Amino acid sequence: MSAGAPGLMISTPCYSGLLGVNHFKSTLCMAPYLQKDGVEATTQTVAQESPIPGVRDCIVAGLLGRTDYTHLLFADAEIDFVGNLAVRPVRLLSAKKPVVCAARPTKMYDWWKKHETARRRHGIG
Repeated sequence: MSAGAPGLMISTPCYSGLLGVNHFKSTLCMAPYLQKDGVEATTQTVAQESPIPGVRDCIVAGLLGRTDYTHLLFADAEIDFVGNLAVRPVRLLSAKKPVVCAARPTKMYDWWKKHETARRRHGIG
């Protein structure tokens, strides 16, 4: 890595070795934006059967003391990145805070489908 350039490790714990296609695509989509912003990045996948929090602990322990990475991004294998995290990850990197996170809903709902179901059941709309 270049001296002074931010180094990002994108680490994905993969329970039973499974990696979601949308997660993979999101990571690939992020790469040109990182490169454009001068961030050198690499990915790491860890396939384990043990609980994911323990795997995360091992990843952090492995990175402590290394000088080639300035930042670590945990992204679970079933999570895809949308919006600013995918296209402007440097906003998180430039926050100058020890810990930064991006909120993401745990479930996605098809609100239109829910509206249609309520309309049919209750004669609304």
